[in-house]
Amino acid sequence: MKNKIISEKMAKACVAISLAVVLFFASGTRIPVLETHTDQYFINAITKAGAAYAACRVVNASVSILKESSIQLEPAGVGISLALGQALDPIDDMTERLSDVLVTAITALGVQKMVYEISRGLALKMLSVLLIC
Repeated sequence: MKNKIISEKMAKACVAISLAVVLFFASGTRIPVLETHTDQYFINAITKAGAAYAACRVVNASVSILKESSIQLEPAGVGISLALGQALDPIDDMTERLSDVLVTAITALGVQKMVYEISRGLALKMLSVLLIC
């Protein structure tokens, strides 16, 4: 009975070590379908976020210009200045905040892409080391 338990543990250890060696040397292999899909996702996401950021900045610039406009009225010789453009101040603030969020999103996508590229080569090696431990 004791020999059977020892032989089962030895068999499991041999399988784990063999699997670790295979994973360590297979870390350079690529999965073209998965990598193409992932790369396409990052390209599309960063492109869309960049286009949204550019549109947001154009709206922000337009609103900022209109915000500074005012109307001069002189009924019956009395001068009145109406700063109607100040009504656009909330829209200006909103587009500035949205642009900050979009910059954060673009940065997060860039960091995700970088982590993906790094882990693509290291994940199987790290898994093989964990199997040996």
